Amino acid sequence: MRTGTRTRATGLILQRAIVAVGLAATLGGLHAAELSVTTAEVVSLCGRDQGLFSIVGLGGAGSVKLATELAGTGRILVHGIALSDTELKAARQAVGAAGLAGFVSVEMLPLTPVPYRNNLVNAMIVPDLAKAEAAGFSQAEALKAVAPHGKLCVRKGGTWTVMEREMPTGMDEWTHNIHGPDGNRISNDTVVGFPVGYRWHAGLPFNINNRKRAGNRYSSTRGMAISGGRCFTFSDSEIDNLKGAYFLGQELDQYVTARDAFNGTFLWRKKIGGVYYGGLWYMNLAPFAAVDDAVYTVCEEGDLLVLNAATGEEIRRIDTTYAPGELLVDKGVLVAATWKGGTQAGRSKVNRYERRRMHSAFAEGVVEAFRTDSGSKLWDLPCLATSIRSAEGVLFLSRREGPDLLEESRRYKPKTKEPAPEATEEEVPPARPSQAVVAVDLRTGKVLWEAKAADFGGEGFEQEHMRLDAVGSGVVSVIHSRDLRTDKVTMLSARTGEVVLQKETGGFPILLGNSIHLGGKIYDPQTGKERGSSKTSIGSTVCTPSFIVNDIIVRNRGGGFSVDGKSVTYAGARGACGTASAPSYGAFYTPQNWCTCCPPQISGFICFGPVGGIPSSEEMMAASVLERGGAFGDALPAAEATPEWSMFRGDAARDCGTVATAPSVLNVVWKRDVPTPDLSRPVATTWREYLNPVLTAPSVAGGVVTAAVMDANQVVGLDLNDGRLLWTFDVGSRVDSSPTIVQGTCLFGAHDGFVYSLDCRNGGLRWRLRMAPNDERMVSYGKVESPWPVVGSVLVKDGVGYASAGRTQGSDGGIIVRAFSPITGEVSWSKVIDPSGGVRDMRRNDVMLAVDDALQLMITRLDPATGEVVTNPTREVNVYHDQLARNKRNLARYKQQLAAAGGTSTYLEKRIADTEKALAELEEPAGEIAPFLGVNGTGSEGYMNWNWPRLGYRKFRQMNYGNVPGTLVSWDKTLVCRMINDRYLYGYAMEKVGEVREKLGHKPDWTVKLPDGYQVTSLVVCSNAVVAGGGTYDAEDPAKTAGYVIVVSRETGKTMVEHKLAAPVVFGGIAALEKRLCVALADSSVCLLGE
Repeated sequence: MRTGTRTRATGLILQRAIVAVGLAATLGGLHAAELSVTTAEVVSLCGRDQGLFSIVGLGGAGSVKLATELAGTGRILVHGIALSDTELKAARQAVGAAGLAGFVSVEMLPLTPVPYRNNLVNAMIVPDLAKAEAAGFSQAEALKAVAPHGKLCVRKGGTWTVMEREMPTGMDEWTHNIHGPDGNRISNDTVVGFPVGYRWHAGLPFNINNRKRAGNRYSSTRGMAISGGRCFTFSDSEIDNLKGAYFLGQELDQYVTARDAFNGTFLWRKKIGGVYYGGLWYMNLAPFAAVDDAVYTVCEEGDLLVLNAATGEEIRRIDTTYAPGELLVDKGVLVAATWKGGTQAGRSKVNRYERRRMHSAFAEGVVEAFRTDSGSKLWDLPCLATSIRSAEGVLFLSRREGPDLLEESRRYKPKTKEPAPEATEEEVPPARPSQAVVAVDLRTGKVLWEAKAADFGGEGFEQEHMRLDAVGSGVVSVIHSRDLRTDKVTMLSARTGEVVLQKETGGFPILLGNSIHLGGKIYDPQTGKERGSSKTSIGSTVCTPSFIVNDIIVRNRGGGFSVDGKSVTYAGARGACGTASAPSYGAFYTPQNWCTCCPPQISGFICFGPVGGIPSSEEMMAASVLERGGAFGDALPAAEATPEWSMFRGDAARDCGTVATAPSVLNVVWKRDVPTPDLSRPVATTWREYLNPVLTAPSVAGGVVTAAVMDANQVVGLDLNDGRLLWTFDVGSRVDSSPTIVQGTCLFGAHDGFVYSLDCRNGGLRWRLRMAPNDERMVSYGKVESPWPVVGSVLVKDGVGYASAGRTQGSDGGIIVRAFSPITGEVSWSKVIDPSGGVRDMRRNDVMLAVDDALQLMITRLDPATGEVVTNPTREVNVYHDQLARNKRNLARYKQQLAAAGGTSTYLEKRIADTEKALAELEEPAGEIAPFLGVNGTGSEGYMNWNWPRLGYRKFRQMNYGNVPGTLVSWDKTLVCRMINDRYLYGYAMEKVGEVREKLGHKPDWTVKLPDGYQVTSLVVCSNAVVAGGGTYDAEDPAKTAGYVIVVSRETGKTMVEHKLAAPVVFGGIAALEKRLCVALADSSVCLLGE
C-alpha cells in the first residue's frame, strides 16, 4: 500500500522551559525542557477536535497535561505510549488524579514496529522525537498507522513538524446503499485484500427485536454510507431506543449515526423519528446517501433532510410532494423518488418480518430533483418510481402504474374468526401493474426515452416485478423477478432504451469497463454478443447482497468470499442482511445482525480489513512474554479455611454454588462508592453501547474484595471489614470480568492482551504475562485494545492457572489458551483453538470452566495437563441430534417432492435411499450431565453475556446444566436452580436432573414468582438457601429503577429475607460468603450485607 505524505513546518516554535526543576526531579529525573503547547494549538495542528489521538512518549508533565486536556473535551480518545516505567507510572497517576481514567489509556509498548494497525489513529503526537527514535520510533512506519487525512505531529529541537497522511489512491468510498448512484455492485477499492482481521467494532451488540415492530430485527441498518472519512448508518438498533430492562419494551425511532471510518470513534447521532422501511429483502433500504460534506435522508414528517456530515446539524429540509422512498446524489443534483404514504414502507400487518418488497402497496408518487448547493427545485415528474439510478448525466427510473396487487397478495394476513370461503375454481393470481423504464435528463427532467415492459419483458412479463439494478458501460440492467430472486436480466441501451441482451439467469450483472459480466460470461455492451468466460459472477439473493472488489467476490452470508477465484472463509463477521460487508477505504464495513448462523462473529458493527499477516498457530503458542514486577518476591499469606468467593461465579466449575450459609438478616454492614468515568461524554457513547456493567462482579478472599471498573481500565481492592479502598491498579484497556484471588494474589486478564498478578494487600505488581502473540492494537468499543484480549476471569484449578486470549476462533488466528503457575506466571503449555472446521462449529471466546477432568471453553474441551483437545460428550450428543433432525427433514421433503413428480424420479429416489442409509448409520453417543450453552448446542455468547437484561436473549439463547435450561442456571451437588422470563425461579433436586437433550420430565420441587417489574441478574445456591438479586423497573416510569437481594429456602422456595437497594445488582454481582453477601451495584457501589 502506498503511503503518501505532505510535510510542512508549522511555524510554531516552542522553546520556553516552563516546568520547574523541582517538579522534574519529582517525576524521576525527567528533563526540565518540557512540552508547552495548548490543546487549542494541537487541535489546530491536527485539524480536528474528535477521534483517536496517540501520544508517543507520554509521561512528562507537559505531555500529560496535553493528554488530559484533549481527553477533557469529551470528544477525543487519547492513547499514550510511555517510554519507561517511570513515565508510565507518572502518566497513570496524573490521569487518575484528573478523573480521566479510561478517557486516557497509557501503556508501555515497543515502538518497533509501531503497535497500531494500519490507518487507525487520527493524530499521532510525538513531543520528543529524538527520545522516541532512541526507543525505536520510525516516522515512516508511524505514518502507516495514521488514518488518511490524519496528522503525524513531531517535535524536535523545539520545532513542530506536521505530516499529513494523504488518502491512498486505491481507496474508494461507498456513498450510496449500493456503492454509488449507478448501483453497480463493484467497488474500485484496490487496497482491500486478504488476509483480513479486525480493525474496530462498535454499536449495540446485535439488532433489537422490538416486539412492537419485529419486522426489522434481522436487518435494522437500512442505510449505510462511507465517505469523507466517516461511516454513516441509518438504523433503529441504537442505545437511545433501549430502556432499563428488555421486558419494558423499546422505542421505535430511527437514527443517523456517524463514526470515524478508520477507528469507529463516535462522532454524532441524529434522531430521525418513526419512519420505517421494512421487509427482509435486500433492496428494502432507506433513502440514504452521504456525498461530500452532506448526508441525505428523510425526516419523520416526510421531508428530505440534509445534514452536515461533520456535525450532524441540519443544513436544510426540503419539502417534497410525498415522502422520499429512494434518493441519489449525482453531479450536484439530489433526486428523490417520493411515495404517497412512504414514511411507513413495508410495514407488516401481522407484526412479523416478511420477505416482500416494501413499496408494493403504494399507488402514487413523484420524482423530484434539487440542487445540492441550495436545495432549490430543478424539476419534477409525476410518476411512481420504485427504483432510480444515474450515470453520465442521465437519470433512469422504473415506473409502475399503481399498487402491486400480486406482491400484496403474498403478504401475511391477520387472522380472522370468519370461516375461509369455500374453494371454487383455481384462483388466478393478479397480474403485476404496467411497468416501464424511463430515461430523463438529470438536470432538466426532460424524458429521453421510455421502454415499456410489455415491449421488452418477454414471455411471462405480466407476473414479473422489474427493478433497475445498475447503470454503466452504456447499458441499463433490469432485473425480472417472479417472486424475490432474479429470474431474468435485460440489458437496455442507456442511449436508446433498445434491448441489447436478455438472459434467463439467477445472477446479477456486473458492469465493468466496456463489458457486461453475467452468469460466468462476458458480453459486449454494444451488441450483446458473448465475448468469453468470466470469473466475475454473483448470484441472486434475498437478504444478503453480494459485491465485487479487487478480484474478491463478497458473498459472506455464511462468511464466504472468493479471492482470486479461490474460496476463502472469514468467520469473524457475517454479512449483514440488506447491506452485507461493504468494501471501502481498504476495509469491509459490516452492520449488526440478528442471526445465529455465524456463532464466531463478535458483537457490534464490525470493520475488518487487511492486516498484513495472521500469526500462525506456532507463532501464537510461542509468543508469551513474562515480566516480573516489584512485588514478585514478597512472601504470600496462607490460604484461608473459610468458604470464599474467589473467582467469577464462585469457583472453577463456574456453578455459582457454595457451601457458605446465606444470611438470614440483610443489614448493610458497609457501602462504598467506587469512582467510575463520566459516561455522558461523547467518547463514552460507544462504551455505553457495549452494555457492560460499570463494575464487574466482585471476588472475595483473604479479607479483600476485588472488582474491575471496566470503563476506567482499572481493578480495585477493598477491605472486606469496612469497605475502605485499599488500592487501584491501572492497565492498558478493559478488564471484562471478576478478578481471581488465590493465595493472596489477584489474577486477572485485560483487553491489552496480558494476564496480571497483583499482591492483594497493596495492589503491587507481581508479574504480568503477555498472552497475545504480539503487541498490535485495534479499537474495540471506543478503547484501544489488543486483537487478542484476555477474555473472562482467570481459571485456577489444582494449583494451575488458565486463561484465553483472542476474540473468536473466526479471526486473527483464533484463540490462544495458556496454562501457567498462579504464583510465578511460568507457562506450562499453550494451545491454539484455530479457525478450522465449519463456521457453525466455531465460537467466540468466553470464560473457561472446569468440567469433571477437563477444561471447557464454549464447546471445546481441553486436557488440563497438556492442553490437547479431548472429546466433549455434550457436543457429540448435540451433533447427533442435529444430524438426526436434519436427515428426517430432508427425507420428508424428498418424499413429498417424489409424490409431486408422480412417483418417478431417479434423482429423488437416490436421495431418499442415501438419506435413509444415513439415518440407519447414525448412532446415538453416550450423554452426560454437564453444563453447556445455547439451545440444542447453539449459541454464540456464553457465561459472560451481560447484554441480555437490556437487549434480549437472541445471541445468548440460554445456559444449561444437564437438561435444565434457563437464562441463569446455578447448581451445587444436590440442587439445580434456574431462572427464566426475568423473574421466575425453579428448584430441582439433583436426582431429577437428566442428561443433555433428555426431556425435562420432572416438575420442579418449588417455584418462585417474583413481583412484576423484577429482573434477576444474579443467582447463587448456598448451603441453606438460594440468593437472587437484580433490578426493579417501572413500566410507567422507565427512569425509576432500584435493586434488591432476596434469600429463599432451598428446600421450599419460601422467602427468608429481602432487602431493597438503591440501584440494580450488576450481572452476576453477588459473592456469597459465610452469612454475608458482597454485592456490586449499577450505581458503581459495592456493599456488604449480612448479620
